[in-house]
Amino acid sequence: CLTRSRARPLVAARVARRSRARAQQGALALAPVPAEGASPKAEAVVLPSAPAQVSVGAGASSDVVVQGTLVSDAHATLSLESSGAVTVVDNGSTNGKWVRGKRINTATLVRLGDMVSFAGADVLVDGCEPYRLAPTAEDGQPALRMLGRVAFPGAVKAPILNARLYNWASTLTQDGNLPLVLPLRVDAESNGVRLALCTDGQGGEALTELCALRIVLEEGAGDEEDLFVSIWLMRGTSNEAAVPDLPLIMSSLQTFLKASVNQAVRDMRM
Repeated sequence: CLTRSRARPLVAARVARRSRARAQQGALALAPVPAEGASPKAEAVVLPSAPAQVSVGAGASSDVVVQGTLVSDAHATLSLESSGAVTVVDNGSTNGKWVRGKRINTATLVRLGDMVSFAGADVLVDGCEPYRLAPTAEDGQPALRMLGRVAFPGAVKAPILNARLYNWASTLTQDGNLPLVLPLRVDAESNGVRLALCTDGQGGEALTELCALRIVLEEGAGDEEDLFVSIWLMRGTSNEAAVPDLPLIMSSLQTFLKASVNQAVRDMRM
């Protein structure tokens, strides 16, 4: 059964030396999720390129070492498939693993944005910090944090939604759509779009990014066919108030996603 530790254990995470070189090529990361207002106790872990298997545990031989009184030496294994799917398997640990707040006893699919905790659902209180599966930025480091995620019915096709998403993002750069103060750069991606707010490059100076949003489309796997849209605030700023255009863009995005979901529901009923 799940046990609670009264003492707050020292928590640290690292990538074993044998995995560090290949990890820099990864497109995904495990980003620690601290309690609100607290600094992370653990380091973010950039995962290797798929296909790969990553061991997680308190033992020194684990690829990802998570030190905590409730963590087993060989606690769990993450499997990264060439298709992009990520699954987590418990290795018979004493205190189990939790995905999306539920204790899991079988191999479980993990999507971008999902929180995975090792050795307890009460990790935010007195155990190890949970990790959130996150995309990486251009420098290979994890996204700063996830701002939200929206589920679409399985009937929605990813290429169609991706095209609509890019069209929406492109309208933000057109005069009169939004009263943006800062220059906005829009980059299409194979599974979403990236928006970068930049300093005004006056006098021929190059634009410098202040912050960036990455909006990612994730298709369900196995018997879960829903399509998900995750919104990530990339590394570069931890103070949204310093970027006045960000609330305007998020409000416009919320309106776009709500309208898209409603349209998808209407299409399914026809």
